Amino acid sequence: MNFVAQNGSAKTLKDINLRKQPAAVGVPKNVPVGEVISFTGWVTDGEVINSNGKWFKTKEEDFFWSGNVEVLSSPVVPKPTPMPATVSAFLSVPIQAMDGVGKPVTPFTARIAAILDHEMTSLDPACKIPYSWGLRAKNKKVKAFNGEIGDGISTSAPPYGYTKIVPGPFFSAREINYVGVYDQHDTYSSSWYLNYDGHCGYDFSYSIGTPIIAPADGDLSRALVNDPINGNNKAATAWDGFHSFYIDHRNGFFTWFLHCSNLHPDIETKLQVSNKVFVARGQIVAYLGKVGTMGAHLHFEVRDKNNCILDPYADKLWL
Repeated sequence: MNFVAQNGSAKTLKDINLRKQPAAVGVPKNVPVGEVISFTGWVTDGEVINSNGKWFKTKEEDFFWSGNVEVLSSPVVPKPTPMPATVSAFLSVPIQAMDGVGKPVTPFTARIAAILDHEMTSLDPACKIPYSWGLRAKNKKVKAFNGEIGDGISTSAPPYGYTKIVPGPFFSAREINYVGVYDQHDTYSSSWYLNYDGHCGYDFSYSIGTPIIAPADGDLSRALVNDPINGNNKAATAWDGFHSFYIDHRNGFFTWFLHCSNLHPDIETKLQVSNKVFVARGQIVAYLGKVGTMGAHLHFEVRDKNNCILDPYADKLWL
């Protein structure tokens, strides 16, 4: 079995059964709705029920299917690991593309459709909610790393970006190449809306098939886990739900990538015999797609070892 070790707890959403195998066989032990069950990890290759083969394992070595429970967040709010003084900028842009004048894009010229929200997310010192991102951080306000705030008119469709109170374009000083997301029903042009409320990364806006490259040396793995930040999109693992993968840069930092169409064939081959593959800065590792989302883009994050999000622009991690 493909077992992933990670302690946690889950609340039952209806009556469930504990079983000695990750399958609906044998004599079950009933657990009523509303109970909290601790687990030590899960398997991703148990009996598939409603397209979901993920089963949690208890310390008593019983199994329960993940479809009828809600995983509970840790009561402890993890904080980003302080940046060691010896760690300097180490990241290159994760997209292989050309800018408008035919030069390779940089982190400051690549097309960005959505930014990392600093308002009432886990980056906000006032926030006390564990892994406060997405729906857990919605407050009709978005704050960028440079201090600009969107809290005016919203976009026509979710997940919602916001204009300034006095509408105008964001990042006029060209700190980044912010393009936003076009919607024909919006009142203003796309760069006048700061996307998105509660967003936990940067969206690079390019077409399907655009090469995704390693921003630094490290070990690449598929995210065959339950992602505490983005979830699994109702699938067994983050890879299944969003085609999420990550690179461990061996310096306490990890980069995460969501929505790729597929990994590079050479990496796919190596991952058949190992759970990680060494990749070098600038190496093509995957291709941009839209798995688990509506529009094609690369969702990019930087995390520390505790799965806490960092802002590569605010923390000056770009080379």
